[in-house]
Amino acid sequence: MAPTLRSPTSGKPGQPLSSLAVWREIRTVYTCAMVERLPDAVGKRPYLRPDARRRQLLDAASKVFLREGLTGLTMVAVANEANVSRRLVYDHFEDLGSFYEAFFEDRVATLLEAIDRIQVGTGPAGLAAAAAQRFDALLSIPIEDLCAIRLVIADSTTRDLDRVRARMRHQLEGDWLAAARTLGADVTRARAMLWTLMTAFLTLADLVERDEIDAEKAASIVNDLVVALSAGPPSPG
Repeated sequence: MAPTLRSPTSGKPGQPLSSLAVWREIRTVYTCAMVERLPDAVGKRPYLRPDARRRQLLDAASKVFLREGLTGLTMVAVANEANVSRRLVYDHFEDLGSFYEAFFEDRVATLLEAIDRIQVGTGPAGLAAAAAQRFDALLSIPIEDLCAIRLVIADSTTRDLDRVRARMRHQLEGDWLAAARTLGADVTRARAMLWTLMTAFLTLADLVERDEIDAEKAASIVNDLVVALSAGPPSPG
């Protein structure tokens, strides 16, 4: 008995088919199946080297963070932003905590690299010059990185950022503490001076970004703050 096949278009049983007709019917069914799969093949993500893929994911995270904040920064959100699978994100980052650490470390690195090139001089003038250069470095940072840096410095409640925060503090304090101590400040006071300034820098940078104050005026305020903090506590009297 000659074989019969269902039509690939109507799905209805057809007439008995010759060998050639069977072959044509199979080829038609196969072609239809390939056409249905074609969008997936066309949309397949290009291969990237591991370091390039990691960079793509971190940059996608930056967009998510700027748009949705820390609560919106999830593995799923990053995968969607980068147009990759969630599993691929987990291939590069073990869990959300390690992803947070890698992301904020990456954002903070921009500022730290710039600050590493700044020499801190001695005396009030040296501190003021270094502070002015650090503030200029902060103003040159993209807004999405600035938002991340602000969170690392100002929010001590996010435990996943503790190690990033500790490394940042260690690097920022560096030669600043030594220079501040030449003014007679002890370590506690010198450290408090630095982080008071960094918090003020972030606030001023935000005002500049929103055009509520110009960069020149903000730099003048930075200088006034350094002078005031360098003066030391008032003598008992």
